[in-house]
Amino acid sequence: MKMYAHWLDGEYRKALTGVTVQSPTSSEDTEAHRLIKTLALFGGSFVLSDVQIVDSPVLWETFAQNDFRRFLRGNPDFLELKAAPITQGKDSRWAIATSGLERALKVGRIASPMRESGSVIRMCREVVTAGPGADFDELLSGKRGSRDLDALRGFMEAVKYFSSPSAQVKELADGPRHNLYSILEMAVSNPDLAGVDRRHVEGTLRLIDQIVENPEGRTRRSVIYEHLDLANRRHLASWKTIVQAWNVAAQKSVCETGGSIGKMANVVPIGAYVDQTADIMLAGIDSDLSPGKQRLYELIPEIPLTFDPGNLSWADLARITDDTKSAEARSTLRAALMTGNQENIASAVRSYADLIAPLVEGRLEPPVGWWIWALGPVLLRFGGPVAPMLGVALFAGQVGERAMVWAVNRLRDRVIAARVVECASRLGVVNRQN
Repeated sequence: MKMYAHWLDGEYRKALTGVTVQSPTSSEDTEAHRLIKTLALFGGSFVLSDVQIVDSPVLWETFAQNDFRRFLRGNPDFLELKAAPITQGKDSRWAIATSGLERALKVGRIASPMRESGSVIRMCREVVTAGPGADFDELLSGKRGSRDLDALRGFMEAVKYFSSPSAQVKELADGPRHNLYSILEMAVSNPDLAGVDRRHVEGTLRLIDQIVENPEGRTRRSVIYEHLDLANRRHLASWKTIVQAWNVAAQKSVCETGGSIGKMANVVPIGAYVDQTADIMLAGIDSDLSPGKQRLYELIPEIPLTFDPGNLSWADLARITDDTKSAEARSTLRAALMTGNQENIASAVRSYADLIAPLVEGRLEPPVGWWIWALGPVLLRFGGPVAPMLGVALFAGQVGERAMVWAVNRLRDRVIAARVVECASRLGVVNRQN
């Protein structure tokens, strides 16, 4: 479960959520934090691009938390940065860690709206100027009066981490890479792209050709942006498609094996027409789907989590990964995932869920009446000595509220384990047939 998260890109986030200086956060940010924790819980990992380091408020907010950084120290393979350095030097790690900063300086902007215009760009300039020996704490101390201090702190922690020896960083190999333009051409070559969707993608390619004279510039998102009028509805729709295509190209460069793609309303899902995507972050499917588009959406299962890892803190997740038995079960799960054997995966997830259940007791939302009734089949499915009695009683309608509470208290660990397994199923870790 190694993936590139499209929704950690600042341009993608802005196109998806419409965040502004006045409304800098969104419900989708909460969904993003939930999915990050879900992947952490099940032993997955993220591969980041350099642009995400310099333009991702969700990532900055995560890095600003002491407990997350402690989790990362114990699980350094959870995040990996892959990039092509802009400036080659003796310190290749520094060149990779700051390549996104140098890209932002060349463009002169980031997508994420900040309370103080240019605050992140100024911070980038100071870090790059300071070089590998940068004193991050001293640089940040000069920003104490900034209204963007919290965001800058998380940003600096991210750069500091990836420039440290313990971080996982890798330079992208030389050679041809996909770009947004080639991704759009790939989508057009897919016979499933039809009707309105095909006309839109073809129109986007024509628009790029029309407004950007230099063929090389047509492959660069920042160049295209400068030629667009986002107040124009056609330009805005094409821009959202361009942003998606750019991230699909980035995924193919840094983590071709998997991507996590957010759902933009009323926009052609470029990733679905190019890749067999691993998941979709946000619930909601267009009602008027063409047959081809419906088949593509079947490859993108939703994740309406029954068990919400967002209720867990990073301290909780660190405690789970630090626990010897849970760590062993997590390693077994990872090994099972590598084999692809669904029976082994399902068994490994259930074992892992049973082990971590006592560690997260009291950290999950308690079941309520209507949910208890729905839970009977789940408890029967996962066994337990008194689960059959509870299932029969629920079916017969003979359980009062007090009896329900008693049963749930007695089966607390089993209930939590069942919810964790259900979460894994939603995420795609376990085949729903198991």
